[in-house]
Amino acid sequence: MKKIILSLILLTGCAIATAQVNLREGIVITLGGDTLSGMIDYRTDAINAQQCVFVANGASDATTYKPGEIAGYRFLDNGRYYVSRTVPMPDSTTQTVFLEFLVRGQLNGYYLADAFSSNFYLEDEQGNMAIVKKPEEIKATESARDKHTRLDDALNIMRQSGKAQQMLWKNDINTHYITKTVVAYNDEVCPDGKCEIFKFRAKKSPKAERPIHVTLGGGYTSFGLKLDDKLSGNKATFKAYNATAGIDIYVPRLCKGLQAQIRLDYTHTDGGEIKGVENISYEEITFGTTITHRIISYKHKFTMKYKADELAIKAGPAYQLPFWKVQPRVGTGISFTKVREETSGYNHPTPTLMHFGNYVRAGVVIPLHKGALTLDCDYSRTTYSYWNTNKLSFNLGYQF
Repeated sequence: MKKIILSLILLTGCAIATAQVNLREGIVITLGGDTLSGMIDYRTDAINAQQCVFVANGASDATTYKPGEIAGYRFLDNGRYYVSRTVPMPDSTTQTVFLEFLVRGQLNGYYLADAFSSNFYLEDEQGNMAIVKKPEEIKATESARDKHTRLDDALNIMRQSGKAQQMLWKNDINTHYITKTVVAYNDEVCPDGKCEIFKFRAKKSPKAERPIHVTLGGGYTSFGLKLDDKLSGNKATFKAYNATAGIDIYVPRLCKGLQAQIRLDYTHTDGGEIKGVENISYEEITFGTTITHRIISYKHKFTMKYKADELAIKAGPAYQLPFWKVQPRVGTGISFTKVREETSGYNHPTPTLMHFGNYVRAGVVIPLHKGALTLDCDYSRTTYSYWNTNKLSFNLGYQF
């Protein structure tokens, strides 16, 4: 129940974060050719093709522009440039969208993404436009003729450059190779001209474009053992040290603050004692054919020394508030634990145990000039064959 409630909290936080704009510095080009400076919502490729949410410098409210209402817009930190155009679609209809401008020259290259596929466009000096179709899934049995049919229009518009035609034919259809192909065409057909490549990475990549971060850390763990019903009431608490390594996968353009966490935790405790009392009883004594019932109970005190190494894999979603300098973060998930323990002073087996459990996590992330400091507190619970383990871990780490 606790996991369900926490998951709902995370989803609610994601919905709130999705409603927030991921503002990045940029410019808007009006239909009259004027340039407006401000901040632009940076989202997925499919969303960027359908809208531009813009907050002008000095303004408090955002304005949402649809394709056709402005000439285009551009992000200044990564060079992504979108222009408003009416283009043919794969289903033979036409639609006004924001095309991402890849290369400008004698031959222009554009990119358009939607929820199901990616398409590329080539445009010559006369404004003739060819679509390079890229279905989401291409059959492995596709023949050369089928492929040629999909590329007919694009090959025709590049007829002045055999080199560019060969590149389009041989290479994969993605932004990297389409950009290289258009540049090769312009270099061959118009060697004195200039090609401008709009899509580039800033010297310092924004966090939104570096979704995977590695985290290393270590800390302190306090865990308690509660023995099974036969030894009811016997508990012990141990101190231990832990080390952790993992990755945090951010998806800010989908939902700012949402992330997936995978952790590998190692915990070691070297020595400790469990002192308890075992209730022992005997009943039923038989003399020949006579059965006598009596109960003799006594308490047996015991001391059990404990030593263990634990390796756990933890995975689950987390949500991080990205709006402050010190950013709170909460998460939950499941754990798969392998334990090798040693006991003495009490007769019970000590096998290598592998069990599933669950955990909840709360902490803070402190962004630095490079990377970030992390402080996490984990509470996890695992049930073994003869006792339950409850762990509370504090971990200080660094996120690369």
